[in-house]
Amino acid sequence: MNTVTDTCPSLEDIAAFLDGKLSEEERARVIAHLADCESCYSVFAGAARFQLEEEEEEFQEPAVAVAAESAVIPFLFLKKRIARWALPLAALLVLGLATVPLYLQASQMPEIVSAELVDPGWEGQPWSEGDTRGDRDLGEAYDAYEFLVGGQLVDLHLTLTRNDDPQMVLDVLSRINKHINNFIVAPEEARFYEQAREHILAGKPPTDLSEDAARQEASLTESMEEVDSAYLAFGKWTEAGRLASLAHQSAFFEEGDNRRFLGWLIRNEEEQNLDKEVVRVLKEIRGVLENGDPQKLRYDPLKERFEAILRHYENEARAGSSL
Repeated sequence: MNTVTDTCPSLEDIAAFLDGKLSEEERARVIAHLADCESCYSVFAGAARFQLEEEEEEFQEPAVAVAAESAVIPFLFLKKRIARWALPLAALLVLGLATVPLYLQASQMPEIVSAELVDPGWEGQPWSEGDTRGDRDLGEAYDAYEFLVGGQLVDLHLTLTRNDDPQMVLDVLSRINKHINNFIVAPEEARFYEQAREHILAGKPPTDLSEDAARQEASLTESMEEVDSAYLAFGKWTEAGRLASLAHQSAFFEEGDNRRFLGWLIRNEEEQNLDKEVVRVLKEIRGVLENGDPQKLRYDPLKERFEAILRHYENEARAGSSL
């Protein structure tokens, strides 16, 4: 069994996985790899389908013979077939991979929602970015603005649900308003955040905005998905990862959708036009997660990598603003 993170399991390993012949550690590695690798998913899906069809044919002959005598299918025959698949299917169900077609799991971007990414009880301040003011959307700055707004949406959710100091909420809203008009095409969505700032300045409680903010985030996310852009979701995932690292919370890193989103980003780096340096950092994050006990993660290295991604897109936004 290969143990190198970026090395795909051999056909023999996948066959052994299907037959339940791998050790617990080897099985865990295959499961983690299948969650991230579209190519191996396809191989696994094909092998599983072939094996099921083959066993179905084997099953039909004794079933016919038995039917002639008693019309009862031998329980032990069925039990052997079920037992052979019990471990692989149980493992896949843990990841949620056996409930939908494998090719869909490999190609669809997991849903990234602020309310599901972070816990209001986590300690940690919102990300305070540098000076990236500007109103021109040029080149890669378009993606950077979208990414930065995504991160601030997570911070907005936290500051509203924790009922933080109104000034902190105002700061987050100001950062959203600084970038959102550079990429958003639906003005009503951008207007919400301007009006929310006026709401706070008028002395109204931040918690009054929570439900409307969640609806606006969902609408904004849908708009970006319609144009096949993952940067808003990427920004939310990155800021949530930074906060989870600060709070030493393994739950974020154990959540299936969060791990699959990481694999999805790496697989779709070209389609999403991800910078090579960003992809390198993402692979480092994956390496940390795959090579350690989720309960004993090295949180400081994870935090540094999430911050490196945030700084990269701040620089992209700054470069666009200066042109």
